[in-house]
Amino acid sequence: MKLALQLLSYKGEDYLPYLFESLKNQTFKDWRLFFLDNGSVEPHTSALKRAVAESGLPIEFFRVETNLGFAGGHDFLFEKTRSAEYVMLVNDDAFIEPEYITRCLAYLETHPECAAAEGVILRWDFGHLEDNGGRTQIVDSLGLEVKRNFSIRDIGMGKPLPAAQSTHDVFGVTGCLPLYRVSALIASSPDKKIFDPTYFAYKEDVDLALRLRAAGYAATLVGTAFGYHRRGYGEKKFLRPKTDAAYLSYRNHLWLLLAHLRWRDIFWKRICVIPYEKLKFIYWLLRKPSFVLNAWRETRENWRYLMAKRSWLRGLRKTR
Repeated sequence: MKLALQLLSYKGEDYLPYLFESLKNQTFKDWRLFFLDNGSVEPHTSALKRAVAESGLPIEFFRVETNLGFAGGHDFLFEKTRSAEYVMLVNDDAFIEPEYITRCLAYLETHPECAAAEGVILRWDFGHLEDNGGRTQIVDSLGLEVKRNFSIRDIGMGKPLPAAQSTHDVFGVTGCLPLYRVSALIASSPDKKIFDPTYFAYKEDVDLALRLRAAGYAATLVGTAFGYHRRGYGEKKFLRPKTDAAYLSYRNHLWLLLAHLRWRDIFWKRICVIPYEKLKFIYWLLRKPSFVLNAWRETRENWRYLMAKRSWLRGLRKTR
């Protein structure tokens, strides 16, 4: 199998007809879709099964009773897809233009140093489907960029799409519609998975981008491929009950710092990193102290794991 597509869905049946139609229209056909119902309940489970049965696509359907999160769900599917040469992560609240897979895959095929490719991701206005299918010219992501304070963000998010995009290297790609080289994913993971499952959701794609760079791989924005995504910070579908997205974002960024930020980076970037982290610490301590307390408690509980990961990454860099 040349390409495996991985799709998680949690009560996302309303979007699936649009995604499936866009997959039917892809000019590249040598793929199979691996679909995970990520802990949905009735009537959503039956609706997801019905959408899969009516799609007419080559789909293998799986279900888990408990939501595994974005990271854990894709790692679950990767156990089924790792024999493929490439894997693409597909969002249930997104769709792609007909040449998306062809153009992203063609770039990876001709650039062996590149591990990850992603097209131009624009916002999908699901509430106005009558207007060109909800397509907009507002950027969802043009790849990931790292700031001097070690915050990592989606390039151009929420802004009008600039002039025609070129195909160019970026720091990393987001978890929305990326296409990865499987051998690079395995080489850049201590446990041969796509994502670190301890992240559950939020910034797991940042951790992967950092690991791929540590292994010496590049990431690319393919400026001629286009996809559309219905994004909302408070609408993520892979959260544990009673868990706030902001908390996971805060905690996972702390874990990124502990695992990836080298001492020399802290020395050279201390003017930006340390004040930024202090301000963020004070902000959450005043606004929601439970965030800080829980994040540090979970960090203490996972300290050995984080330090082992840090050591593994140090060894990975030395092998380059």
